[in-house]
Amino acid sequence: MSEKVEAQSKATDHQENHDDQDSKSLVGLEIDPEALFEQWAKEEAWVEEQAQLRDEERFSIGRQPLALIAIALVSIFLAFYTFPALEAVINEDQFDECGNLLDRKLLQSRGESITAFKHQQNCHLTAMVGTPNIFAIGAQENPKAKDEFERNRGVSYVVKLNGDQVYAILPAHPQKIEGYRLSHGSLFGLELDETGLMIDPNIATSYRHLERELRINLGVLPSEKLWFFDVTYSPWDHKMPLLTALLTPFIALLSLLALRRELGRRKSEQVKAQNEQEWLVAFETAAQEAGLHDTGAEQAGKTEPKNTTISEESKHES
Repeated sequence: MSEKVEAQSKATDHQENHDDQDSKSLVGLEIDPEALFEQWAKEEAWVEEQAQLRDEERFSIGRQPLALIAIALVSIFLAFYTFPALEAVINEDQFDECGNLLDRKLLQSRGESITAFKHQQNCHLTAMVGTPNIFAIGAQENPKAKDEFERNRGVSYVVKLNGDQVYAILPAHPQKIEGYRLSHGSLFGLELDETGLMIDPNIATSYRHLERELRINLGVLPSEKLWFFDVTYSPWDHKMPLLTALLTPFIALLSLLALRRELGRRKSEQVKAQNEQEWLVAFETAAQEAGLHDTGAEQAGKTEPKNTTISEESKHES
């Protein structure tokens, strides 16, 4: 009988020890806020590290505010610089009456006021070629043409006009110009009644080489102001400045929109991070007020007396 009681006591002690181990394992599974916050911090740091690596590997102009600002400023400058090319196309059929060039010189010699020429001013001018000197520029577009006048298409004649330091750039293929040259040996005395563009070579860099050649060959002093009256000018011939004037405003607008979007994205990320931080602080405060740190200790304390009591009862029965 005593052996049977002893066997039952051992079985009871084994069962209680097993229950005590299960209770301890359950206590270990209680939520630890500090461990939970540490795990969240590690995961968040890993996510941020991966996102930063992706951003470094994939460079994007749209994520660089300084680059977007630089693009916008350069585009605005180019749009302003090339706007005269677009303005010339818009006002192609409009021109100013610039009068007779010789009369302008006489009025100026008398001390009377005259309207000064403007760069890229579309002028209707009356004048006369004042020297036999001719400077041919350009190249023949169709040198194999049978018509002698058509062969000169693409070539221009630069001649000095009477009255001021104004040099006309005339197309060489019209019969009234090339025919006059062939019959008179030069263009001296040719009367002009043309519409063309007034060019200031100090501003238009593409005319500076021609200006230097004229000053060297004709002895024009550097102090003398020189103008070009370009009859061959067509605003549609300057395709690159015209294309630049059309595209740069859109590039500036797109860069400013991208800058606005990027700043908005960064602001939303800051707000999101701030909200997450506030939520974590509030959760930690609530966890501390709820006493989650002491739960495991209390359950462990309640379990140990129970095991002790059971053990003592079993010993008493034995």
